Amino acid sequence: MSEYLNFLREQGCNVCGCDSEPHHLFAIGMGGNRKKQPEWVHYSAIPMCREHHSELHQIGVVSFERKHNVNLYKDAITYMRRYFGNKI
Repeated sequence: MSEYLNFLREQGCNVCGCDSEPHHLFAIGMGGNRKKQPEWVHYSAIPMCREHHSELHQIGVVSFERKHNVNLYKDAITYMRRYFGNKI
């Protein structure tokens, strides 16, 4: 799990390409213990810079996707394929 989240941290923001942090598409709660979450929750994460991460929480997924012309769930699958494709 931490290897995958580290992989995401190495990727640029899904929107602008800046330094990123993982954003979980399935809520785990701010400050929640990520180690207690089921592993699949982490594979739904995508890399986002702090600015876009905050914006997403402010305006919601649908508005964010429309504004930035992205599909976050499709992009999450793309990152998983990229990660696991290198492992096979």
